[in-house]
Amino acid sequence: MIEKELTLEEIHECMLEVLKKLISICDMLKINYVAMYGTLLGAVRHKGFIPWDDDLDVAMLRTDFEVFVKYCLEHKEELYPFVLKDVKEDQMYPFMIPRFCDMRYRMVYHEMPDLKMGVFIDIYPFDGIGDADKAVIKKLVRKKNRYSTGLTYSISPKFPGSKKSIFHKSIRYIIYRFSKMKGRDYFVSKIQKLCQTFVLDESTYIGIIAWNWTIQPIRKEQFQDYEILSFEDCEIKVPKDYDTVLRAIYGDYMKLPPESERVPYHNYSIYKREDVMK
Repeated sequence: MIEKELTLEEIHECMLEVLKKLISICDMLKINYVAMYGTLLGAVRHKGFIPWDDDLDVAMLRTDFEVFVKYCLEHKEELYPFVLKDVKEDQMYPFMIPRFCDMRYRMVYHEMPDLKMGVFIDIYPFDGIGDADKAVIKKLVRKKNRYSTGLTYSISPKFPGSKKSIFHKSIRYIIYRFSKMKGRDYFVSKIQKLCQTFVLDESTYIGIIAWNWTIQPIRKEQFQDYEILSFEDCEIKVPKDYDTVLRAIYGDYMKLPPESERVPYHNYSIYKREDVMK
């Protein structure tokens, strides 16, 4: 069966449907979310998608995040073809953030195994990081990155190798073998424990511990209120103080990047599936 590859414009249309479904679930559960990263930037600067962006990002405080995940996992049949891909449910899912997918489509990474995902939205949980002590954050990042590498290696079907020196390749192979021995669940539990380092309610700052190679401290109060902005043909919640958030992440965020950088950065293709009906 020949599948039709979607254009970027078509991907945007499909993602918008997934976003509307996610918003409807959050409204029904009376929990909050906010647009984050490129989606927040797109809402503020473009009133919708950044024209060359190829994903959607929302964030939730850990308490709301857990409610959303629990609901999606307990209502799989009625939500289908919308599916939450989550590390707790899928032994081959390699990410510590879930993705809310529309399975009428098939996402194929160009350099990764088939993760059996559709058009998706990334959902980032915000955890407490206390008073954002730089030394503590540096330690958290170092541990998180080590465990994330172990998680990736633990489910990799083969050793990814290295383009650097033989010594570097040898060290990576030792880490790969260690990761295989420890197994996926060991690293998942380690990262989950890191996310619980601080109590959210007692933290002045929050950050996304489960993802990325850095932790960007953000004052929790900036996410305790929100406003509504237009996003394409719908409306989306954004942090009340979105200017401070965007400047912390992007600097002068209203300035467009050079034309050479206005390209999708995810290395995947999306296809419409003919074997899934809503």
